[in-house]
Amino acid sequence: MEHGQPSVEHACEQDGDDDDALLADENAFGIWVSWFDAEEVEYAQSADKFPPRIVVFRSAVADFLEREPLGDGVRALDWGTAVYVEVGDGDQTTDLLAWVRRFRGYLQEGGWETFAVVAHGGCWVAKKPESRMLERVGNVYVLASFGPSEPYRKVMAADVLAHDDDDSGEPGWGVGLFVDVDALDAMGRKLKNAPTPMWASGARFYRLGS
Repeated sequence: MEHGQPSVEHACEQDGDDDDALLADENAFGIWVSWFDAEEVEYAQSADKFPPRIVVFRSAVADFLEREPLGDGVRALDWGTAVYVEVGDGDQTTDLLAWVRRFRGYLQEGGWETFAVVAHGGCWVAKKPESRMLERVGNVYVLASFGPSEPYRKVMAADVLAHDDDDSGEPGWGVGLFVDVDALDAMGRKLKNAPTPMWASGARFYRLGS
């Protein structure tokens, strides 16, 4: 064992002590908003025109997140042509669905059609700095380090189904706002006329609008 590395027994002792736990298990909402036709735009433009468009998109996302706070302790992952935002259940300070609709409307003003998903589930949140991955490991730069997150897994599974499958010919979900059933239940929302459910990685989603 290398000097300074904790033993497995020591790690287990920490995990078993609630006061010293490095990670906290909580429920959270995860929101994914992506620039839907980014790939088509990339292929249609010259190599020198697409990167500036990404910069503008990312600036628009940052501007909205600053102007429209979602809640306390919000975490975000920047994907360049998409953003994932996660907030603990109960830490949101505004209506989540209304917030996503405003977000999509703001991006649409800039000419971006979006695919958005709201999901809910358990996640592990770092309570202490030592439980986070270092920013650099050898010559590898770590851009972000979230703990295991069920909402994140759900939105990523849904994003895979957003676009048409060229091999099978199956149509994708397309642009719009989608929400998983667990998120609706957690928000205490009921749909008057539930649309046809859509499934992704075992999670059930409804489309709430284009």
